[in-house]
Amino acid sequence: MSEKARLHPVAIILNTLKIVKDSILPFVAVLYIGDADDGWWINAIMAAFYMAASTISGFVKWLTFFYHIENDGVHIHSGVFIKKKRYISYERIHSIDLTEGLLQRLFGLVKLTIDTASSSDKEGEAVLSAISRTEAAHISELIDSGKAGIAGEDRMGASVVQEDKNEQTVFVMTNKQILVMALTSGRIGVIFAGAFALLGQLGDKVFIDRVFEGVQTAMAVFSVVFLAAIVLVILAVTYALAVIWMMIKYANFTVKKRDGDLIITHGLLERRQLTVPLEKIQAVRVVESMIRQPFQLATVYLETASGSSEQLEKSDAMLFPLIRRQHLGRLLNQIVKQYTIDPAIKPLPKKAMPRYIMRQWLFWIPVTGAFIFFFRPIGYLSIAFVFLGTAWGYLSYKAAGLGVEGKQLTLRFRRISKHTYIVRKERIQSFTGSQSWFQKKSGLGTVHVFSKSGAGASNGTVADLDEKD
Repeated sequence: MSEKARLHPVAIILNTLKIVKDSILPFVAVLYIGDADDGWWINAIMAAFYMAASTISGFVKWLTFFYHIENDGVHIHSGVFIKKKRYISYERIHSIDLTEGLLQRLFGLVKLTIDTASSSDKEGEAVLSAISRTEAAHISELIDSGKAGIAGEDRMGASVVQEDKNEQTVFVMTNKQILVMALTSGRIGVIFAGAFALLGQLGDKVFIDRVFEGVQTAMAVFSVVFLAAIVLVILAVTYALAVIWMMIKYANFTVKKRDGDLIITHGLLERRQLTVPLEKIQAVRVVESMIRQPFQLATVYLETASGSSEQLEKSDAMLFPLIRRQHLGRLLNQIVKQYTIDPAIKPLPKKAMPRYIMRQWLFWIPVTGAFIFFFRPIGYLSIAFVFLGTAWGYLSYKAAGLGVEGKQLTLRFRRISKHTYIVRKERIQSFTGSQSWFQKKSGLGTVHVFSKSGAGASNGTVADLDEKD
């Protein structure tokens, strides 16, 4: 059906950048622990050699990589000393995803990822990192034709007549919604942690080594209030950058339904197109963070059997980044009609509440005792943790519950955010009920539900249900 083809030469740059990204930390560590008396020019030579070796490796990888489409499936050839041949049959292919990074967009290219249920690579079963949009459309058509048992064109560059497909736009995110999502995202905390870790590393190497005396002088001159203001400014700048990054990442977020697939597209600088087969959806998960819950806002994920073990975006696809609870049932019904978003949830019995609070006490009381012992008298302020833990235990108790409606099982529980885990009985891989000695005395039990997911096990757990349930 097609001749052997190489990727676009831009793949050399992409290969080099990937090699550098995967190996930069060990290289920097070598430079860091090297003898500082050797001079900067030694480090410069090592860096030049490192970049040259990475570029040559990227070129060789491009030179030895071929792909072609045949009647039986997709064939990939790679390797220099050890020749590798990978064959992917059409029936194993679940979806084809397209990504346009900055470099690809400059040259009118895309990255095409072929995904199967057994994908073991980080990105997918097969990745064509730099091909033209026309070629990507043609490959997609050949694969669709192969899956349908239809013979495709006999030449890779031939024009393809696209079939009329039933495509329906079901969700488009406005700029206002994207801004609210970015401002209230829980991922901001992760970015804060990363920023402080980076500042700590820079402090170890730069500030301590080069400007330690200047910092000591500033500490003597400026007040603690001024230093606190600097920290607040750093937090504000980090927060603003994180919000901007989130808005760029999820710009133009659109969900379309086409035949038996969902097509999720988003991104301003890097455009991503994610294909989620409807038949691979294992469960629906609704997440309400502490900030969003009072405003009846939620994020909805689709747990799927697609995606490699580390391709989390595919196996845990974000369907609605931000949506009002009142609109969720109507929109989800346009996509997966067999799921009921708001079934009757039976709350936990009152005798379960002390157990939720006790779990918090078992953690926070020893922590508070340690703070008081080592940091007296200011450590007495940590007593507030016990009260906060008590409140958190109560909130977790109020959030938890279980509902059964027809062939649907719904579990509601709180981790940091409130989760509603909805799964059809035919999708459940494992259903486990457990009961500790203390739970048995109280007539309570715990339910664990697992369904298959490309990133591992998709699961939900509700503790301290009435054992009759």
